[in-house]
Amino acid sequence: TMIGEPADPFATPFEILPEWYFFPVFQMLRAVPNKLLGVILMVSIPAGLLTVPFLENVNKFQNPFRRPVATIVFLLVLQ
Repeated sequence: TMIGEPADPFATPFEILPEWYFFPVFQMLRAVPNKLLGVILMVSIPAGLLTVPFLENVNKFQNPFRRPVATIVFLLVLQ
């Protein structure tokens, strides 16, 4: 007794999605038409976030509102 139709090895599923931890990268590569630009974006976003502490190398006890770059990055990440 068979359950349903026999399997077709040459038919692929309608939409194949990556695992959850690759999904943001997958969506970024899908949204950007040029794949090299997508790879550059994926590298530049963490690199840009890593440079923020060096751009505003000030006293750590200073008012955070006097650090505009860090404040803008923080507010953009919150959204």
